[in-house]
Amino acid sequence: MAGIQCGMAKFLSPSNLAPVAIMIGVIIMLTGKRRSTKDIASIVVGFGLLFVGISSMSSAVEPLKDNAAFCNIFRITGTQSVFLGIVAGAAVTAIIQSSSASVGILQSLAAAGLVPFGAAIYIIMGQNIGTCVIAILSSVGAKE
Repeated sequence: MAGIQCGMAKFLSPSNLAPVAIMIGVIIMLTGKRRSTKDIASIVVGFGLLFVGISSMSSAVEPLKDNAAFCNIFRITGTQSVFLGIVAGAAVTAIIQSSSASVGILQSLAAAGLVPFGAAIYIIMGQNIGTCVIAILSSVGAKE
């Protein structure tokens, strides 16, 4: 019974369903006649592309979980103090300049068991702050 549940979970994972959603959405967009139908198909395609992007980003950062220095940034700073976890999340997000990529990295490290749950909460808070830092840095030098 557990094997069936595990197989069903793999079958229904977003990485497997996303290409199907994209294909169905594109077909509906091309064949649909009403504007509302095409808008809904566009939303389905958008969600499919979002999950394909997250899946490819997670596989791209897969080698980082073997890098001890990178893992220690999240694991040690997040567990030592709240402030260091927030700073680490903000710094990594500001350097990468993408909060979704930073969250994807943290998600893959947490899934591998390299970052504890308590540390991940503070790191995510820091990643949200790091996203704001990107906007602030891009507005530096702008007039009004």
